[in-house]
Amino acid sequence: MRSAVRCCTPAARSSAWTAGRISGVGFAYRAPAGAHRLVGTRAPDVRLAGGGGLYEALRGGRFVLVGDADVTGWEDRVRVAGHAGPGGSAVLVRPDGHVGWAGTDAAGLRRALTALAGAPMSRSEVPHA
Repeated sequence: MRSAVRCCTPAARSSAWTAGRISGVGFAYRAPAGAHRLVGTRAPDVRLAGGGGLYEALRGGRFVLVGDADVTGWEDRVRVAGHAGPGGSAVLVRPDGHVGWAGTDAAGLRRALTALAGAPMSRSEVPHA
């Protein structure tokens, strides 16, 4: 029995790996040197403050910032959604569900937003509600 399980386990792992690569769920991007360990990985579907989950928030095709930080100038491209649980770091999730930036440094977040989502809009370009 053990030999049968051993023989099938690599195939099961291989099938799961293949399915993950084809679907994109098992793919991770290479993070830049010095980046947070989450950068480039697929973000888990965490619960967000106010209800709903991360993957639901990503359906809008915008970046989602899980945490609390100022995204002035990127409001048209980034949705800020607080995490339902405790936490200190903010995580910027790209529209494809992968982590683009994580950390606590506001200047680092602004650099990441510029690199990933483009230049911020000027105050005159920000649409008024």
